[in-house]
Amino acid sequence: MKRILTIAVLALMMLGTAKAGENDVIGKQNIKLKSRMMTPEALWAMGRIGGTEASPNGQKVVYQVGYYSVKANKSRQVICMMNADGSEQRQLSPTTGKSETDPTWLDNETIAYISGGEIWSMKADGSERKQLSKTDGKVEGYKFSPDRKQVIIIKSIDFYEIIKKNPDDLPKATGHRVTDLMYRHWDHYIETIQHPFVYSVGDGLAIANDGTDILNGEPYECPMEAFGGIEQLAWSPDSKTVYMQELNRDQNDCRLISYDATT
Repeated sequence: MKRILTIAVLALMMLGTAKAGENDVIGKQNIKLKSRMMTPEALWAMGRIGGTEASPNGQKVVYQVGYYSVKANKSRQVICMMNADGSEQRQLSPTTGKSETDPTWLDNETIAYISGGEIWSMKADGSERKQLSKTDGKVEGYKFSPDRKQVIIIKSIDFYEIIKKNPDDLPKATGHRVTDLMYRHWDHYIETIQHPFVYSVGDGLAIANDGTDILNGEPYECPMEAFGGIEQLAWSPDSKTVYMQELNRDQNDCRLISYDATT
């Protein structure tokens, strides 16, 4: 009986710790500089500006800011808004919760963004938030077509052309069987690559559950590591064609291609 109670208490303590971690407030800091010297503490206290985008009418700017906690060894990304002249700066993201990234305008009153690996939308004042995609948290980037009837979603897929997959009956194996070069990039082994998927968009900006892998069956990746992102893909003005830059990691070959999104 005592053992059961002990296990129950430990479980509650771990749950409480996890909940506390989820609610850690990581945001704008106010520090006092004792000299003109730029210290590490001052650098970490600064917010880091991420993506920015002006509204279609040019009146407002939405942007991403990253804040950091040295004590918690974590960061949090938030979405902010201001007028085009720099006035009325305000944070749209809640004070606590998951990071929110990649804000982009869908119209003068609606903003799309990523949270928890899914695409969401909200009004320009931060209200009426709703989830648009259902990918089990796999969204790594996105770009809506100009007519808002389709969206490109970036997701990672397994890649075993250079580092071969370990046998299924050896789930704890940590070794790698490498068969070619280009098997590692800086701080990680290349066992996944990114592919762009095209999804249809329905009423209320609801994104379909299944999309088409533009590079299905091809030994190419897009966007490309290390700093490639959604900017490596573009929609044509009529929303019929996707242009993108892709890399063949086997041959270390890069090229520019187009994809007919109507077929």
